[in-house]
Amino acid sequence: MARRPTSSYGLRLLPEGRRGSELEAAILATSPLRAGRPINQFDAQIAAVAASRGATLATRNVPDFLDTGIAIVNPWNYQD
Repeated sequence: MARRPTSSYGLRLLPEGRRGSELEAAILATSPLRAGRPINQFDAQIAAVAASRGATLATRNVPDFLDTGIAIVNPWNYQD
């Protein structure tokens, strides 16, 4: 049984869902390995949730998400 979020994040947490699970498997199996940079499962889940919603991922940890096929922005280095 899935647990509901109990933190202050509330409804801002996005579930992975079926499409996200499929994308996570694809990310783990292909993208980072081709670049010689394996990705850990947690980062693959994050990338899959972003990809399944067509969202841009905001993170300072840009190198771990390269070659996953998602849009990435580092909000600490963002320039308009």
